[in-house]
Amino acid sequence: MLRVCVIGAGNIAKTIHLPIYSLHPQITLVGISDLSEITLNKIADEFNIKNRYTDYIQMLDDLKPDIVSICTPNKYHYIQSMAALERGIHVFCEKPPAMNYQELKQMWKKSIEKKCTIAFNFHHRLRKETLMLKNWVESGRQNDIYYAEINALRRRGIPGWGNFTNKDLQGGGALIDIGIHMLDLFLYVMNYPKPLYVIASSSNRIGIKGGEGDFGAWNGDKFEVEDSLYGQITFEGGLSVHIKTAFAHNFEIKSDMNVSLFASDEGAKLHPFTRYGNHDPIIEFQEETIQGLSALPNFIESLQSNNTLPLTSIESVILTQRLVDALYLSASTNQPIRMEDHNVSI
Repeated sequence: MLRVCVIGAGNIAKTIHLPIYSLHPQITLVGISDLSEITLNKIADEFNIKNRYTDYIQMLDDLKPDIVSICTPNKYHYIQSMAALERGIHVFCEKPPAMNYQELKQMWKKSIEKKCTIAFNFHHRLRKETLMLKNWVESGRQNDIYYAEINALRRRGIPGWGNFTNKDLQGGGALIDIGIHMLDLFLYVMNYPKPLYVIASSSNRIGIKGGEGDFGAWNGDKFEVEDSLYGQITFEGGLSVHIKTAFAHNFEIKSDMNVSLFASDEGAKLHPFTRYGNHDPIIEFQEETIQGLSALPNFIESLQSNNTLPLTSIESVILTQRLVDALYLSASTNQPIRMEDHNVSI
């Protein structure tokens, strides 16, 4: 039986982490922490968790869990992960892994030192379409794919709740919140190609106006992040990739979370999984919903097997974090970034 504590009693803990833990036959929820006693007690009552803390350090020291789930704003992923790892506790953390690559590097070092597993909730890797796209790539096309498009776009999806427009707490906007998901999925299905150059630009023109959209109302005076970022990544072997990510993008559909790959014989798109070529488009699979999908069950299974890494282990997300850093750096400096100059050895 694995003993679990959860840090953060917000929406992601309530809808994803706690339901999975509470229904798992080999998990015991022993504690939860949150700075808000009102939120803490409400969620703890709902999931029948006895031990409640406003100080997560005290919780970890008192309860000594096997696993800690981190469901807090991005700014705290590093410090809370490091606190758990230092105590020999396995970590499952929401994305992004950290605010930047330097933080992630320290997390990786600490996980190796303490022989702990740490993984992140890049749940799109577990979609059925993702497996189909990855199989298509690995059927002999990987070295032949010359172009890709990564889209993570909403027409009017600026979050009006939480801390998503607070740069200090989140580190960024559309890229680090939704764009990172599709970027990570692309890197995963392509088996982590080597990036050479990055160039990007970002905008906050819609965000600073304020308004109301599909995710509630937001205050333009407090909008501190990018509402959109557009970039190009050049990989070794001539692969060229365009990434488009936006909370608010004036286009014809409500949202577009997709990856498209192009090889000399065929092209393929993630959702719905479709193949294109000399033949008519072939739609092979369309998953109706990914709501509630999580990498957490895979993480638990990997700990129980004791000899396999989880699908979203820290080792597998390093390139994702590095490219997020590079895209932000290029957008902030209006300069192309050579990845070799930012490839600090771990």
